[in-house]
Amino acid sequence: MVDHQLWLLLDMFSREIQPTKQLSELMEVKLRVGQVAQMRTRCRGVSPVLSEINDVLVTEAMLDAIVSHARLAPAPRVFHQGRAGVLDRAGGEARSTLHRITAVWGHKGYGRDSCGSAGDLLLAAAVEMGRSCEQVRPYIQKLKDQWHDTAESLRSTSQESWRQMEIPEILYHAVQRKLGASCLTGLTLRVGRPFLGVCDRIQDSVSRCLSTLLIGQAGVGKSTVLREMARLLSDKFHKCVVVVDTTSELGGFGSVAHEALGTRDMTRLTVSARSDLFQVILDAVQNHSACIIIVDELRDAKEVEAVRTIANQGVVLFASVHACNLSQLAHNPTLSPLIGNVKSALIGDQRMRETHSQSKYQEFLEYEPAFSTVIEISETGQWRVIDDVSKAVTELLNGRDDGGREVNADDADELPPNWSADTGSTSSGSSLVDVQRPGVGKVPAQLMAKLCSGSTIMCCFDGGVSWGMNGGPHRGGSGSCLFQIRSDGRKGQHLPHFDQTAFLPDATVDQAEFAGLLAGVESLARCWDQFFPEPGLLLIEGDRKVIIDDVQAGLHRSSANIAFPLDPTLQPVFDHIVSALRKLEERGVKICLRHRPRRFNKVADQLTRKARDEQAGNFQHKLLDKMVNQQLHLSKARSR
Repeated sequence: MVDHQLWLLLDMFSREIQPTKQLSELMEVKLRVGQVAQMRTRCRGVSPVLSEINDVLVTEAMLDAIVSHARLAPAPRVFHQGRAGVLDRAGGEARSTLHRITAVWGHKGYGRDSCGSAGDLLLAAAVEMGRSCEQVRPYIQKLKDQWHDTAESLRSTSQESWRQMEIPEILYHAVQRKLGASCLTGLTLRVGRPFLGVCDRIQDSVSRCLSTLLIGQAGVGKSTVLREMARLLSDKFHKCVVVVDTTSELGGFGSVAHEALGTRDMTRLTVSARSDLFQVILDAVQNHSACIIIVDELRDAKEVEAVRTIANQGVVLFASVHACNLSQLAHNPTLSPLIGNVKSALIGDQRMRETHSQSKYQEFLEYEPAFSTVIEISETGQWRVIDDVSKAVTELLNGRDDGGREVNADDADELPPNWSADTGSTSSGSSLVDVQRPGVGKVPAQLMAKLCSGSTIMCCFDGGVSWGMNGGPHRGGSGSCLFQIRSDGRKGQHLPHFDQTAFLPDATVDQAEFAGLLAGVESLARCWDQFFPEPGLLLIEGDRKVIIDDVQAGLHRSSANIAFPLDPTLQPVFDHIVSALRKLEERGVKICLRHRPRRFNKVADQLTRKARDEQAGNFQHKLLDKMVNQQLHLSKARSR
């Protein structure tokens, strides 16, 4: 199932153009007036595929419904540098998502009022707003000084140029309305997902904290990798990280950065205009004690020069650029200074003989690169890590292989991940449970709750048997408990009124474990309507890894076809558990099953011991009774 944040984006669509298939691979939706809505999907290792959503044509009303939606950030119809984001305001809390919307603007015909000079048009707009001629006359002179003599020339005048001339923006919008320039003809909606573990294969390079440059084409995941690097450097390696978010690609469009950037020691600085990038980076160094600065999408000479200047001030940089590979970047005159600035010089005959050159011109690096490491990212998941940029570029210019090591990054999982991994998120039987245990390297339940909009419920289960004396019956006990996992830094809360216990007069360990899982799932199904708001993520954790793996495998197959030839009594219980979890998935709940060692599963373990010692439980189910009767029948048959 697709996570809750994607549904927030799709909910802004009209029903006629809302995609319903391949949502787990959805990366982009293209809406153009008069054309059929299209979506771009991509599986790992496969190039993106563009397909039609249905045969419905996109209308202006459909686009207006999206750009007027209250969930659009920073505000409806206001696009920051041509882009806007999506906010989740559920529960009264505005949380930023990583999805972004880009408008495609067209031009309407010129109106009668737009004919004539730029000054006349500005004066007409001011009069409609109640401004006098004397108030507008200085602005008219500034327009003439900037060679904006005609009304038509104002169409190509950007809002940033208007701001530099110190003309009120309210006049700018009034002029644009009179020109009729802002005609929405399409939208491009890109799905952003944080991927945990995408940097696992290059974690050694990240941990060295050397300036790193990511190279790749559009849409291959450079921003995703930078986002994960920020999280690793902040939360795992405990570095002071400052993210300079030029276009709100990394942290979303809300005032609070998305949790995927990290939460321990991370500062996010937004850039209102690209021309302010150097000043913002300088502010990160001087005023925010930045150890590491992360910048996305370097693209022009001013930004390149700003990054080179900061790199020489003892700050580690992580950045990205658009290029296919290192060779293309080296021969890009705008971006080449990032890796030393490739120059060519005329050489003599002696030098030609010494270097075996076929040309009188030889290329060389003018100075040391600003980055120590370069990572080439491809959409197939095969990356190339170059640890010595200076040597690699020199070899490249001499016509030899530039080296580097191949890395397969296809093992990343979408957050929240379906890992069979220990999180150590609970530690005691008290009513308050620490869900972020120090020293545990896996994903804390608290972080998973942050990355899933809506509440999070964790279900822990356990089962055990006490061996009978002199061949007597193996008394079994099972227990399950629920926790409310919080994403605001507070401890997770144990919900004791949902505790379930079951007693099995004669059972195996697997039967006791499955009985505990059945009790937990049934408890959830019965009390689901009592949770408000409805949970968006369900964590199911137990200390029997083989059961976790079996249920997870059955949940992700078209049919629950896991067989139990050694113990057929488990089959109906297993099928019922998988069916109940699938019904929760159909309601939009993300299901995550994970292994939890016994030392972290103390609450469920105590419930199991209680049921076994007292030989009683509060959970009853017909499948459980059937399994107990079958087990007793088998035990009697063996005794004969």
